[in-house]
Amino acid sequence: MARVTSELLQHTFELSGRPKRVVSLLAAATETIDALGLGETIAGVSEYCHRYVATAAPTVGQYTSADLDRIAEIGPDLVLVTSGVQSALGRRLAEAGHPVYAVPLPSSIFGVLENILTVAALMDAMETGRTLVDSLNRRLRTLGDRPRRSTYVEVWFGKHLRTIGGRSFIADIVDIAGGEALFASSPAAYLKPDFAAVAMAAPEVMVALSEPEYPVDFPHAIRERGWTFDPQLIVSTVAKGNNIIQDGPSIVDTIEWLADRFDAAGD
Repeated sequence: MARVTSELLQHTFELSGRPKRVVSLLAAATETIDALGLGETIAGVSEYCHRYVATAAPTVGQYTSADLDRIAEIGPDLVLVTSGVQSALGRRLAEAGHPVYAVPLPSSIFGVLENILTVAALMDAMETGRTLVDSLNRRLRTLGDRPRRSTYVEVWFGKHLRTIGGRSFIADIVDIAGGEALFASSPAAYLKPDFAAVAMAAPEVMVALSEPEYPVDFPHAIRERGWTFDPQLIVSTVAKGNNIIQDGPSIVDTIEWLADRFDAAGD
């Protein structure tokens, strides 16, 4: 029996060997469990998890809410959430007596890889986790040094528009793939974009994502803003492997996909 403490939630619980019933309300953790070959342990997920893992597990929550009664019926050995806006949900689950662990929101590619190891440790699959991270690192190294292209990143979280700062792991996605994010010097993770500053910088590339529930017509948005420059538009989607906001193991697929798009933009 191992004693586990989620420092972010100040919550301690016990794990007896490998969890057999895991409720994951964090898509990156769900994807990691599946990549570790332990998909059969997934007993409940958030609605977003189905984008990245084919699982028959029931949907028991969204990003900031969950059906606590349904989770209690499952009787999980482990519940996974993250920090940030999901912290309040994590605290509610802890107060209800669930064995909940909050994986920190990553600020870099290193944080993403560390979270994979954290989930592997919780799942009693450390060796497999190390092998997975080593494989991802090897793929990242093959990308090497690439030509740099000035890049404006636009992300719509539902109806909320943001660009990225230096404390977002997306800055590393862009950097490794061959871009230079316009606001990477900002100490923030996400910030409201300054359209005048974007227009003055006239970036070569615009990487943009909107979620399917609130689609954005990006060519129309560019015209509406009156920008006189014509960036090469690269549209990211929520599909696994070209989703810049997904921080699970498929982040390397996304980096490789974006590197190919940057290469095409330079042709």
